[in-house]
Amino acid sequence: MQSSSNIPVFDVFNPIIPSSINISELPFHSQVQWSHNLIYSSSLNQSLNSSTPYTNSTLNSNVTLMLFLTSFSATVEVVIACSIGAIMVFTGILTPDRVQFLSQLIFNVFSPTFNMHALSRAISVDSIYSLWMLPIINLINTIIGNLIGRIVFFKRFWRGTLSEEQQSVQFVTQTFSNGVTIPLVFMSAICKITAGTLFNIDEDEAVQSAMAFINVYTLPSIFLFWSYGVVALTPPKEEDEKPKIQSKVSTPEGEEEQHLASLEEHEDHSTELKEDLNDNLQSVDIEAPKESDDHLSSAIEESPRPTTFKEKLLKIWNGDRAKRFKFILKQTINGPVIALTLGTIIGLIPPVKQFLITDPPLVVSAFVHTLSLFASGIFPISMIILGANVAMTLQVSIKASAQSEQGLSRTEKLKKFLNPLYTLKWIRRTFINFNNPLALFISVFIKLGIMPLLGVGIIYLGTNVLQVIPPNPVLILTILVEWSVPMAMASTTLSSINKDFGQRQICELLLFNYILAPFTLSLYCWWFLNLCCQFTQCIQ
Repeated sequence: MQSSSNIPVFDVFNPIIPSSINISELPFHSQVQWSHNLIYSSSLNQSLNSSTPYTNSTLNSNVTLMLFLTSFSATVEVVIACSIGAIMVFTGILTPDRVQFLSQLIFNVFSPTFNMHALSRAISVDSIYSLWMLPIINLINTIIGNLIGRIVFFKRFWRGTLSEEQQSVQFVTQTFSNGVTIPLVFMSAICKITAGTLFNIDEDEAVQSAMAFINVYTLPSIFLFWSYGVVALTPPKEEDEKPKIQSKVSTPEGEEEQHLASLEEHEDHSTELKEDLNDNLQSVDIEAPKESDDHLSSAIEESPRPTTFKEKLLKIWNGDRAKRFKFILKQTINGPVIALTLGTIIGLIPPVKQFLITDPPLVVSAFVHTLSLFASGIFPISMIILGANVAMTLQVSIKASAQSEQGLSRTEKLKKFLNPLYTLKWIRRTFINFNNPLALFISVFIKLGIMPLLGVGIIYLGTNVLQVIPPNPVLILTILVEWSVPMAMASTTLSSINKDFGQRQICELLLFNYILAPFTLSLYCWWFLNLCCQFTQCIQ
């Protein structure tokens, strides 16, 4: 038998640079993966060298099927994880209070540890120097989404059909996307299958590169999400109800008729009534200035004008603008933002990064391991919260729909459901109770239909026109996936820490975003993988 060492792996899609690896030195699962790559590459080589006129169509169909199944399998992982949270709601394990507690736990514990751990590892001077375009593209994505949200969902365009709560939710929905969880799941799944077969790169290297690209890319949006997002989803302050002074007192119709009748009966006493009325008006006119003068004098005595510099500063500090600024500052400087800043500082200082992250001492390594342990908990808990919030929103909608059809028998319900118009109305009544249906449709269409096309335009400008994006297929695929993901799952966390402001609207949007996202992402990822090969010329 021949030894299995130094078996060449033919790089079908980049045949100019052949690659080889010592398979005997790899672990068993890697040997299986490389054997699969070798067989797949050999079969594709045979189809490429074949003289059949249908070679290209057969190759394209095989690659297309592989890419579609790869991207679809990544979405199945998200669906399975979210369904666990939904099952926990339907079985009574998770209640709204417990979900809110989990959201607070993510906000105060898991998100800060993840931000600090991930960024301190991914960020470095070299990565910022070589990947400087990623934060800029992320800012462009965030700004374009915010502008589209403010223009499309401008309140006057909707003529009172869009509440202030729905408008704030739409701003946050269009501004922020799920830039970490879903891209990590998709990129790791895609890299595991395409590395060595579609791209000339090792599987582990591809996954690590994708994680580094995602962390660098999402740096601005994470900071803006936990700062601007918290403020944007803050409920308006309830104004104190001031007593309204009515100049004229309107009487009910019955009392007015009685009053007219009494006036007709007592016409002789009209002059006396007029005299009494004039006396009352004179007394009011005389007493009113005295009360206003007393009020002004007491106000001047109570709040004298500040004379010293200290008093002026105190007046400014206690003013309305200062209170608003302090509120925004309190919401902005929170745990995730502080951890984000610390992680960036640690990553940009090489000695500190080596001491704390890459090569820590024994005591420090225990701290780093604990940090990574808590950081890894953000993904399953985020998925559980997402599934739980969507399930609770569905429960409320289904109960309301069931109450409206309580008196109908099963046969009557079946007859009604056979009518397509009634079925559409039932879907509208069951699943869209807290959003404007047209606004919801436009929001999902913009997020999952228009933004991916804008991302393709950004990649075309960056690679072919400006030539600022290097021809790295994993990098280009990461950017394209980031432009195609649905709204941020952590929007429910923002709502929870803001007294559930817009929670039901967010959950309905999440439901439709994440029902359609598996199909749109699967199709887009198939297209994006083809575009990556065209932009980077990995297919000869």
